[in-house]
Amino acid sequence: MKKWTVAAFQAAKGKRKLGCCTAYDACFAHLADAAGIPCEILTYDWSTFVQIRNNEPENYNAFITSFSPKTVPSMNLYLSSGWAGWCTDEHIQTELQRINASINMEEGVAIWRDLQEYMWSDYMPVVNLGIQNVFMISSAEVQDLGYFERITYVNAHF
Repeated sequence: MKKWTVAAFQAAKGKRKLGCCTAYDACFAHLADAAGIPCEILTYDWSTFVQIRNNEPENYNAFITSFSPKTVPSMNLYLSSGWAGWCTDEHIQTELQRINASINMEEGVAIWRDLQEYMWSDYMPVVNLGIQNVFMISSAEVQDLGYFERITYVNAHF
């Protein structure tokens, strides 16, 4: 079997690692090897990783990143046709538009449930290697709390 090339990044020494980390890389390599897929992890600095991820898909078979929870499925970048990974499946894109246009939560949830079944059986745009938790702690004096990129709390007051 042909060796897979996996793009990953390493933050500068002494800085907190963002998104990808060595544990994810090692986990992916281990799982791929167990499935019989030889794997080479190519680790880059952040700017090189982004350049290769976004503009040179021919130079890797997969890349490792992380995503935060979203309140609406169409907000997930990995389902976007314009983001690296290029989920261009017509059915997925159509169903996401239907979710966005749904008139109530029950309708949207039903469409999302069916779409997840489709993605599991016919077109898997991503593979989840694990779950990470992010916590935010604040004092009682905080007003108008907003949290960027994770689940966003709107109009928070004490």
